[in-house]
Amino acid sequence: MKRNYEDPSLELIGRSAAERRLDRFYNRQRSQLQKQASQGRASIDIRSRETKDLPFKSNDSSTASSAPKPRSDVVTAHKGVKDILSDILNHHLPRRSRFAKSVQLLTKLSVSYLDDRNNAEFAGMGLDDFIRVYVGLDRIFVMEFGGNIPKDAIDVKGALADFMESVVERLDTDCNLSNCERQFLRLLRLNIGYSASLWYENDSFRFHGLVSKLEAHLTDFETLASQPDLSRDSESPTDSSDLGSENRDPHDADNVVSSDLASIGSFKDEVDASANACPADDAVSCDSVPHDSNNNVTSSASIAAGVSTPAADGHFKLPGEHHLIKLQKQAFVRTLAVVFTFFSFPWARTSIETLFQRVYLKRNMFCETDQKRITEWQQEIKASKGKSFKGMLKVATSLCFAGTSRALGISEANFQVKDAREEKIVSVHGSQVWCNRQYGI
Repeated sequence: MKRNYEDPSLELIGRSAAERRLDRFYNRQRSQLQKQASQGRASIDIRSRETKDLPFKSNDSSTASSAPKPRSDVVTAHKGVKDILSDILNHHLPRRSRFAKSVQLLTKLSVSYLDDRNNAEFAGMGLDDFIRVYVGLDRIFVMEFGGNIPKDAIDVKGALADFMESVVERLDTDCNLSNCERQFLRLLRLNIGYSASLWYENDSFRFHGLVSKLEAHLTDFETLASQPDLSRDSESPTDSSDLGSENRDPHDADNVVSSDLASIGSFKDEVDASANACPADDAVSCDSVPHDSNNNVTSSASIAAGVSTPAADGHFKLPGEHHLIKLQKQAFVRTLAVVFTFFSFPWARTSIETLFQRVYLKRNMFCETDQKRITEWQQEIKASKGKSFKGMLKVATSLCFAGTSRALGISEANFQVKDAREEKIVSVHGSQVWCNRQYGI
């Protein structure tokens, strides 16, 4: 079909040859202008970066004097190991940001001392100087991390694990330790070793092994409870204060840790190596030492006052076995608080229920505040079993009448309803339990 270009209804879409030629001229001119503008900006940047000389001559003497000259008259004072231990206890351990590095440094110094005690660096020092710092470490750990799992403390866990393995376990094999020192090492295991090893733990075998160790400690407590009371050390001045601490009425559960540790005695502040021994009249009590909340630093006197006593000659001395066993029981309950945080994991419930049932039956060995905590844990364990625990209905009813809980609605369960598809039943295999019993674990 032949097109009729004269048809007015036909409109051509596009640009003519003349218009396209004008477009080429315009685009070329625009590219040239853009190129010139970019070159101008580049030249301005280059000129601005060029260094310009000052219009006047610089003073050579001032330039030469600006360089620091080494001062040969300044003599760096050499710090002894005793001064370093003093700085660790007073300035570094109480600070949360320096805690891990302080423990690492303390571990290195302790290992060096145990490797070569006759070294000139350790002249005039004994194991008591290190135990004084261990006492402060134990006290600060209880105040900062006792009974809970902190966030973002992987470095602290690693440093404490290295300290327990390299120092505490090695000291335990020393035959020259006294009974009080061995009891103090057990206190370090209960307070620091077991609690820190449970942080961020997801291995069921390690968890069950640690629960077995706690059961062994509970057996030791039962053995000590069946025996007559330990004879108190007549040389320790903390005997009279301990008599009042046993009859104390602990109403405040939050401050029970600090109050129990602070009521055992007082001691002299001998941490600073440059200071002389304090007289016997200037003994510092833990309650009388102020705490600086702004700097978050606790003085060395308030740190070690919980488990240390002054000797007649002014040297550091641990309290008697009776006091240390009391502290071990308190540390045992704090470790149970960390263990109970694993109750939500199905693979840990079997071991937790067995251990806490046994602790509940022997709760009379502990103080009144710890007995309340143990009872609450046992109630929560029983309540988690749901309808199989019939006594939970009576407890809930009594709480409703007391006004501390709300009444249940019609057809409302007294336990939390969970989707069965989200639960996974995991238990310890029978052969593993049999092997543990054969080996006495």
